[in-house]
Amino acid sequence: MRKLAILGCVILLTLAGCETISTNNTDTASIALADTALKERNIPKAIELYQAALLKNPFNVEIKNKLAGCYLLQNNIPQALKIYQTVLSQDKKNLTALRGISRAYLLNGDAPAARPSLEQVVALSATSNNISALGTVYDMLGDHKAAQQQYDLALSKTPTDLAIINNKAFSLLMTGDTKNAIALLEKVINTEGITPQQRGNLALAYVLNNETDKAQTFLSKFFSPAEAQKSLEDFTAVKDRSAKGESLRAILFNKS
Repeated sequence: MRKLAILGCVILLTLAGCETISTNNTDTASIALADTALKERNIPKAIELYQAALLKNPFNVEIKNKLAGCYLLQNNIPQALKIYQTVLSQDKKNLTALRGISRAYLLNGDAPAARPSLEQVVALSATSNNISALGTVYDMLGDHKAAQQQYDLALSKTPTDLAIINNKAFSLLMTGDTKNAIALLEKVINTEGITPQQRGNLALAYVLNNETDKAQTFLSKFFSPAEAQKSLEDFTAVKDRSAKGESLRAILFNKS
């Protein structure tokens, strides 16, 4: 399945470990070089330099978070989790580490393990992005009612956030509420900043609502003929699998 349709929920956790480090009692030269390497996506070099800085500052949690964030970029989940846990042993309410742990588990496809740390994040910092990320985890776990409550709360803070609107619509699709999902997406489909994925989700909603012709017409406005045809085939396959009894949640989150 192509990314145009799947994964349709947007996990809004920013990559943990990329905040600015306090320069008190730290190896500022190594950190500056490491930050530059990270910005240039030279992850091995960034790791080497953060490790060097950490040797001189073994209790600096900001450096640890940076280093763990680099390991996440390498998809080295065990090493990232190990470092984030050392941060929490020093500061159990460290938001960067809690976000990092959540993201690490989500990258590993383990939503149940991600849930506790993400709930802590929201308890400590109830931003719309954090709340929506928790909603996505609830959707992954199949608790769509709780997920939609989170999205509504997030939208009460940032009502025009397209990613959160998309997440709520996607959640509605998974409960079979295609009409409300369509209504939600149609309101914003021509908004500046709308993504191909979000447009694809509206076409998917049309197909699931037995409006294949409308989906085809819609796709042809925004995508090449080949892309539109392939997307329509993908969405029709989703509908057919769902009609045969497969969980729409499992299909849309690529769990089957």
